[in-house]
Amino acid sequence: MNKGGVIAGTIGLSLIVVAGMAWWVRGERDAEPAAAASRRGAERATGIAAAGQDSARRDDGAPAASEAPRFILGREVPSSPPEIGAEEAAARDNYVALQAAVVRDVGPQLAARRAALRQRCWTPELTAGLEATDFKVLAGFDADGKMLDVAVEVPASAPGAREVGQCLRAQSLELSASAPGQAVTVELPLALP
Repeated sequence: MNKGGVIAGTIGLSLIVVAGMAWWVRGERDAEPAAAASRRGAERATGIAAAGQDSARRDDGAPAASEAPRFILGREVPSSPPEIGAEEAAARDNYVALQAAVVRDVGPQLAARRAALRQRCWTPELTAGLEATDFKVLAGFDADGKMLDVAVEVPASAPGAREVGQCLRAQSLELSASAPGQAVTVELPLALP
């Protein structure tokens, strides 16, 4: 196993998570003025003013108290994630492109094994009346495209699928990808039956 590749993959995935959090937080801030303007427009059009309280949050017109800083292990946690630079954004975009290429390689391989997996693991003894379920297959590949590890995630919405998930994990899911040049982890859907 190439430790450098695993570390690079972990860093790349971390950058994706940080960028997603920044996008989400920025979207929340941008949505608030638009929602306020929409409420004012509705009040003018109908002549009905808001009651001063929203079921989703308290809004009694009082200025919001500033949030106290949060601390984890004695260190202050910033209220919003830091902005990422051009180099980090390029690394994130490159990792996402590599993930897409690996998914294009291994997705059809998993789809070709779906019937055999269904036959082995979607049995009356294991399903016990379970309805169609969407599992997730998480697979890690090295820089040469060799699969390093694989995991099957059972959806929380289908707790009865645990036994089917255990059966899927016991199956040989040998997948391979074209050499991505660095370690990559991908997520693939697996719908059963």
